Amino acid sequence: MKLLILGGRGHIGRQVVSALRKSGLDQVSVGSHSESSGTIRLDLLAPDTFKSVDPFDVVVNCTDTYFLPPDKLIEHCLGRPIIFVETSAEAGLYIRIEALSHRIQKAGQLVGSVLCGSGAYPGLSNLLAGRALDLSADREVELFIHWSVFSGAGEGTCEVMVQTLSKPALFCADGKVQSGPPIGSIRNHSYFRSAYYGVQLGLPESVLLSQSRSVLQCRVFVSVHPEVPKAAMKVLSWLARVGTFKFSWVQAILRAYFRLIRRRLLFRKTTPVEIQARTKHQGLSLKINDAFRAGGESIATAIDLMRAKKPGPGCFYQDKFFDFNVYVKRWNELEFQKLEIAVLANDA
Repeated sequence: MKLLILGGRGHIGRQVVSALRKSGLDQVSVGSHSESSGTIRLDLLAPDTFKSVDPFDVVVNCTDTYFLPPDKLIEHCLGRPIIFVETSAEAGLYIRIEALSHRIQKAGQLVGSVLCGSGAYPGLSNLLAGRALDLSADREVELFIHWSVFSGAGEGTCEVMVQTLSKPALFCADGKVQSGPPIGSIRNHSYFRSAYYGVQLGLPESVLLSQSRSVLQCRVFVSVHPEVPKAAMKVLSWLARVGTFKFSWVQAILRAYFRLIRRRLLFRKTTPVEIQARTKHQGLSLKINDAFRAGGESIATAIDLMRAKKPGPGCFYQDKFFDFNVYVKRWNELEFQKLEIAVLANDA
């Protein structure tokens, strides 16, 4: 199996390359928009370079999809026997991908596949939510993601943070994907036996679970440690609602701030995360010590499993295509970092 990792020298991409090679997949190449030693040239803004992906079985996109939309490359791959793995946290991208797949299928040209939302979150988060839904037979789910802000991040993650504050949030309610303010409701919740509050954000899990399982409702809440005072978060929410973060100069300030803190000062600091998925009748928790490394390990596990079970043409999803127990078993066999999975008490 020949693999091409776009953005393979970035923060997430390096984790993907490392995990793939650890899993025994050694035919791994790195794609770059410019010609350099040891890389395959592919520019997402230059379709004449797309032929570079044709010899590969799997293409994994770890680039910043806000600045480098992959839509044209995905269209190219869907017309060929290629599995395209999209890792983006841009919710709107997955709506575009599904529409693109339907259009190509209608034209009778659909050959390739797209794994939508692979990594830690989205990815492991969707897998956990899907497991909770399967165990409960419910069609409504809430996800709670808790992480430390004092941790490293790459360029793409910093941009996600800026765009999350500045663009309307997408979420699933009443069985439909809808839009709302960038920062939604605030909820109290518990993590690691401690009480925190979480804010509703338009992360892609809501859209992805709507596509994969036709859920009636999915909301995603995020809380950070150390905790930001709730009063400050309410002010931030109000600023987002009135459109303060839509101004390019405000975004530039935010971008510079996130880059300074997370890309430079805290670049080597790992990100411990707990993800909780709750339905009316079931609650599950998943803890990982290093979220960015887990993103690479999640993608490597998915690709390893696809060697035995290949997807059909079109879009497919981590929570629906892979059996939860088989996935976790294979993860452990590959000797990746420990996944701590637990059933939550009803009062969690």
